[in-house]
Amino acid sequence: MKIRAFLVVLVAAIVSVAVIGTLAIQQQAEAQGLPELRTAIYQGNVTINGEPAPNGFKLTAKIRDSDGEVIYTSSPSIVGKSTDSRYTTLVIGPAPQAEGRVIEFWLDDQVISTNVSVFAPLLGGRVCLLCGWTLPLLRTQDLDFPSAPIATPTPTPSPTPTEVVLLPSLYSGQVLAGSSIPPDGTPIFAKVADYISPFSTIENGRYQVVVNPENEDFLDVQVVFFIGELRAVQTTAFKGNEFLQSFNLIFPNLPPTPTPTTVPTATPEPTRTPTPVPTPSPTATPTVTPTPIGSGEPTVEATATREPDNSGGGSCSALSGGPASSGIIALFALPFALLISRRLTRFSAVSDETD
Repeated sequence: MKIRAFLVVLVAAIVSVAVIGTLAIQQQAEAQGLPELRTAIYQGNVTINGEPAPNGFKLTAKIRDSDGEVIYTSSPSIVGKSTDSRYTTLVIGPAPQAEGRVIEFWLDDQVISTNVSVFAPLLGGRVCLLCGWTLPLLRTQDLDFPSAPIATPTPTPSPTPTEVVLLPSLYSGQVLAGSSIPPDGTPIFAKVADYISPFSTIENGRYQVVVNPENEDFLDVQVVFFIGELRAVQTTAFKGNEFLQSFNLIFPNLPPTPTPTTVPTATPEPTRTPTPVPTPSPTATPTVTPTPIGSGEPTVEATATREPDNSGGGSCSALSGGPASSGIIALFALPFALLISRRLTRFSAVSDETD
C-alpha cells in the first residue's frame, strides 16, 4: 500500500512539473519572441550539385494543399549568415492547415531542393499526426539544389545627363569678294545649322564675327559665313571657346551696287491772284418828252441819269458831253423818235380829215 501511494504521489509530481514547465516555456516564448508551439525549426548545410552554396542566397519553405496551391510560405533564412554555406533558424509554422503536408525548400524563390520534409511530429522516423506539439520541433535538414539561382540584375539608374553649355567663339580675318575687297559697312554673319550669329560689318577689308549657339547640339557642326546670300568658300567646325584671328574668307563677286537716279525737284507754281471782274456801269434810261402839236419838228430830250461810279476808274459818263455819251444817247433815242414820229403823223392825218 505504501508503495502504491508513493507511486501515485510521484506521478502527480511529474505531471505537475511538466504542466508548469510547459506554461513557463510558453510564457518565455511570448515574452522573448521565441517561436510558438506547433512550429518546426530547421537548420543544415546547403549545396549546389554537391558543392557548397555561395553565401547570400535566400532559403524559404513552402507547403501546398492537395490541389497544388501554395498555402504557406515561411520567412527567408539567409545562407551563410552565421556559417558559410549553412542556413539556420528557418521557422515553419504555426500553420494548422498545413500540418501533415510536405515541405518544399526554395533557393531565391527560383530553384527547388531535391530534399523534402513533412510538417508534423515524427515517431520512429515516421509521421505521427496524433502526437502532441508540446515543444517546437528542432530538425536538421541538409539541402542540395540542382542548380544555382540566376541572379536578378539590379537595374542601374541612368545618370541624369548634364547639359553642356558651349562657350562662344570669335572668328576674324581678311575678306575678299572675287578679287576685290568689299566696301566698308558691308554686313557679314555666320550660320551654324539653324543658328544665326549677330550681324557684323566689314571695315578696311577685315571682318569680326562672334558665334555663340550655346547648346551642345551645335558642337562640331559646320560654321558657314555669308554676305547677303553669298556663301564663303571657307568653313570650320564649331568647337566653342575658340579665337581664330586669321580665318580669312573668300566670297564670290558681289553684285554691282545700283547708282541711285536723281529725281529733279519740281518747282512749285506761284499762287495766282484772281483778277477782279469789273462791275458794269448802269445804263442811263432816256426820258422822252413829247412836243405839243403844231409846234414844228418834234424835239427829243434825253436826260441821262447815272449813279456815281464808285470804282474810281475813268469810264465815260453820259453827262460829260463827250462823243461816246452822245452816240449812246442817240442809239437809245432813235427807236423812240421813230415811234413818236409815226404817231404824230397819224394824228395829223386824222385831224385834217375831221376839219
